[in-house]
Amino acid sequence: MRKLIKILFIGFFSAFFLTACGPSEREIKNLGFSSAAEMKEIQAKGFKTKQDYEAQVAKDEAKAKAEREAREKSERQARAAKAIKVFKQREWVSGWKRHVLYLNIQSVTDSVTIQRIVLNRGRCRVTYITVGPIRYLPIQLNFGETAKVDLENSQCDLIEVQITTNLGTTTHSF
Repeated sequence: MRKLIKILFIGFFSAFFLTACGPSEREIKNLGFSSAAEMKEIQAKGFKTKQDYEAQVAKDEAKAKAEREAREKSERQARAAKAIKVFKQREWVSGWKRHVLYLNIQSVTDSVTIQRIVLNRGRCRVTYITVGPIRYLPIQLNFGETAKVDLENSQCDLIEVQITTNLGTTTHSF
């Protein structure tokens, strides 16, 4: 019985002493903390070691960065989509004495520069683009101007066009 009381007393005293005195410097350093205050603060947030805390902070920062980049990309795409109007149109070409199918890209903003046009995810070639005398990319369009892409010579059934402008990239489906 005396041994049991002695063991309980020593156990209680040791637990009380360690709790009152806090962790040792060695324990603090082993867990990666620079001070007992830092350890207490980070462990109050639910982390056992400073390394666990820093890993979570890095993960949270990477997630926030990815979300910010996705939001910015979406905003650029929305600006690009609002800057141009895209439609297919058959026009009579008197010099060729036949109708020709064109993809028309019309500026509905003060100024937009078309930098790249991809037809059907690159499976069709852009053979001829014109805006007045300009025939090659990049093409700058002012409000109301239209660039025409010849779809007759590309032998392509246009389903999707991806247009990259100075305002971003937008995709249109037909």
